Amino acid sequence: MYRKMITTALEVIPNTHDIDPRHVEAWLRQEHATLDHLSSKEFFMQAITAIQLIREGGKEVAEQLAQSLGL
Repeated sequence: MYRKMITTALEVIPNTHDIDPRHVEAWLRQEHATLDHLSSKEFFMQAITAIQLIREGGKEVAEQLAQSLGL
């Protein structure tokens, strides 16, 4: 469910064709114990923040985080 929402967000956010949805989910889960409480708008805004964190921290860090969360 979340992966589909992330993929949809990546389709509409410019210059995100190189972003792995697992990495976005990993950062979202790092910041939030559960994602169920986020409204659609909050989820989208948090996805943008996660993309910024991926860009700043690098894909290697994002991949390590995703793997540590079993994604």
